[in-house]
Amino acid sequence: MEMKVYLDLLKEPRPLSQLDLKKVVVTSKKTLVAASEYTRLSSRSPGWPSHGEPDDYHVQAAISEISKVVVSQMLNLRSDTSNP
Repeated sequence: MEMKVYLDLLKEPRPLSQLDLKKVVVTSKKTLVAASEYTRLSSRSPGWPSHGEPDDYHVQAAISEISKVVVSQMLNLRSDTSNP
C-alpha cells in the first residue's frame, strides 16, 4: 500500500478543475461552521476557560488565506512539472 502511494506521488498531477476549487470552498465553509460550533460549545463548558466568541471575520480570513496557499502550491507544483 505504501509503495502505491509513493508511485502516485511520482505521477504528473492532473490540472485543477472547477470542481477542485468548489471542494476547497465547501471544505472551508464546513471548517468554519465546525470551528464556530466547537467554540460555542466549549465556551459554555465550565471546565474550559472562557475567552468569549471568536470574531468570525478573523476565522473566515484565516481559512481564506489557507485556501489561497493550498491552491497556489497546487498551481506551482503543476507548473513545475509541466516545465522541464
